[in-house]
Amino acid sequence: MKILQSRMLLLLFTSVAMGCVTQMPSNKAKAQIAATNLSPAPIKTSRKEYLIAIDPGHGGVDPGAVGQKGTLEKDITLAISKKLEKIINSTSGFRAILTRDGDRDIALRNRVRIARDNEADLFLSIHADSFKGPEWVEGEAGVEGGSVYALSRRGASLEAAKWIEDKDDLTASVLLDLSQTATIQASLELGSVVLKQMGLVVKLNKKRVLQAGFAVLTAPDMPSIYINIASISNPKDEQRLNSTSHQQNIANAIFTGINLHIKNRLN
Repeated sequence: MKILQSRMLLLLFTSVAMGCVTQMPSNKAKAQIAATNLSPAPIKTSRKEYLIAIDPGHGGVDPGAVGQKGTLEKDITLAISKKLEKIINSTSGFRAILTRDGDRDIALRNRVRIARDNEADLFLSIHADSFKGPEWVEGEAGVEGGSVYALSRRGASLEAAKWIEDKDDLTASVLLDLSQTATIQASLELGSVVLKQMGLVVKLNKKRVLQAGFAVLTAPDMPSIYINIASISNPKDEQRLNSTSHQQNIANAIFTGINLHIKNRLN
């Protein structure tokens, strides 16, 4: 961690030398970096296993999207998340945690906090959204297929204001921006590989990783992606999502993407 923080400071000193930043790092800024455990390369090489945080979307009184035949998003996301957890925990060098393992409510920021408290290397939020498209009319099936999102720069900028207590400390702001930029890039790389693997088992409604300001994606030091496995509002997707074998195929595809991403990052 000290090496990673030193890299961030080196980047900042370079910016100072080039005239991009008019302030040298303050002791308070360095303390903020340590306190928030920021890192531009969250994959940890000091331990023997990679920890993957899996977040089954919705839960409890929040059912999420509802299919035309009454399938609840919260049930599908939990079922697939548990299958993914089992795959990960049965693979040497990997371990998984769930932000929820039953039908209960968890605030969005608490989901991220659970992952960060456990020092997760990656965060995956699993969803099966209802997406009907701008021209949808009552009675139509709606959009079919899945997609993957990473955090947008706008979302990162809004989150930065919540992480930096002293808004006048330019140094701390720059350090946080460096971490967020690296984390977003890692998230896009992770999302791209996972999306490609998903495309082998599900129809995709978007062929590239999208970006948005979803609250579950806002950790500045942990690559995070929002995986929309299908559009539950589409009858074909809803039927497939209720298939145990299809759920297993999705979980297998997601893990393959995770594994390939980690190998790419370490090479």
